[in-house]
Amino acid sequence: MDEKQPMRILYITDDIDTGTLLQIILKTERNDKVILCDPSNQSPEQAVTKEKPDLIFIEPRLPDVDSLELCREFKAHPAIQKIPILFWCVTGKLEKFYTMALEVGAAGCLDYFAQPSELVEARDIALSGGIYKPELSSSSR
Repeated sequence: MDEKQPMRILYITDDIDTGTLLQIILKTERNDKVILCDPSNQSPEQAVTKEKPDLIFIEPRLPDVDSLELCREFKAHPAIQKIPILFWCVTGKLEKFYTMALEVGAAGCLDYFAQPSELVEARDIALSGGIYKPELSSSSR
């Protein structure tokens, strides 16, 4: 997969502001189409099946949804397991969350203060089959 080509990206979030920000950044930098899924309005599983994304971003702190368990379920599902998953908007201990994210099959995570260039880099790495490792010192920002 050529990670520089426009991709379909699903962002599972209940925060319209960060969703809009991700749409703007990835549309500007890579001409991606970012589809938002609010789990209070649509099942994440249904959204993935309907939208057939190339990459999934998940917000770690979703109300009523264990985001790590959701990632684990996606990675166990034959039709979804090959889609790379990144967590964005991690707050708190980034290093701890990074370890947990890798344990459930994610391709990495980014903290809440990630720069646009970091989002694009993480996107490119995940789509090429790699693991994005954030600057773990950024957890103290």
